[in-house]
Amino acid sequence: MPVASTWSSSTATNAEVKMVKSGFKQPVSVWQIGNTAWVLEGQLATLFDPPEKRGKPGPFRAYAVELPR
Repeated sequence: MPVASTWSSSTATNAEVKMVKSGFKQPVSVWQIGNTAWVLEGQLATLFDPPEKRGKPGPFRAYAVELPR
């Protein structure tokens, strides 16, 4: 699933979006600190699947993605 992207807009009706990184599993949040986007992967399926299907959740992960300058 694509998450980390950059965008720019000169008007409210036109925007340019560029994919920076994709391939995250269940991304739930992304935030920018400086030139780095931090992507947090959640495990929402473990909350919403029936107990017999859930299994033990793996580790939660945060990924640093360098943004283009």
